[in-house]
Amino acid sequence: MKLSLYYFRHNKNLACYTLTKSRIPFYDLTIVLDGTLNYTLNGKKYAVTKNQVLFLPPNTIRYREKGNAPSNYVSFNFLYDKTIPFPMYLKNAVDKKIIALISACDTVGGALDTLQKNIIKNILKAIILSLQKNTEISKFSKLTQDTLSYIQNNYKNRLTVPMICENVSYSAPHLSRTFKKETGQSVIDYLITLRIEAAKSLIIEKEMPMSKIAAQVGYDDYNYFTHLFKKRVGCSPLNYTKNLNNLD
Repeated sequence: MKLSLYYFRHNKNLACYTLTKSRIPFYDLTIVLDGTLNYTLNGKKYAVTKNQVLFLPPNTIRYREKGNAPSNYVSFNFLYDKTIPFPMYLKNAVDKKIIALISACDTVGGALDTLQKNIIKNILKAIILSLQKNTEISKFSKLTQDTLSYIQNNYKNRLTVPMICENVSYSAPHLSRTFKKETGQSVIDYLITLRIEAAKSLIIEKEMPMSKIAAQVGYDDYNYFTHLFKKRVGCSPLNYTKNLNNLD
């Protein structure tokens, strides 16, 4: 799976700075090791304290207050072509393995060249896997796990619910009912989300035209891709690129 790292920072025992209110175009994973961070997310207030984690998907409206006391936290901003169905707020999610992985990031350093960035990306993937094991996600039924795996491995190709059902050997009603109950979204909604997130990752790399990006994530019809992208993200793929450029 493709992960594009946009930002990494370990704030060690300094008061956190303000994050102005904005709709973020990336995932924000923030792990609090000590202290308290006060956020307002989609209009709801959160106080994130020791051993708690924020996992914010793209399009979250995020605001963070300036801290009054020292805090110790790590933040990653990234795009990923794999949908990660974490809740926004994870309690007691930090264990010794995650702390060790954060220490490995510190060893790599903060001023990242290409090699260092690739190392951090691999460590981040390991952190995400560890968080998955520390949450309810690992308790999905085998049917849902198999469905997620099949979609993640084949989203670039033409996919329909009957094709997915045939692969996992379950009827469409049973699969649809189980998948939505456990993930909170339909099979098709998950597929679209995964494809749009993959498109975002390709857009940020700026290595291929939009029509090719659409085909790369499973859409031969560019106009339909643009329609879905705008519906999900709130702007066209071209305007999304402009918004990213404005963040540089």
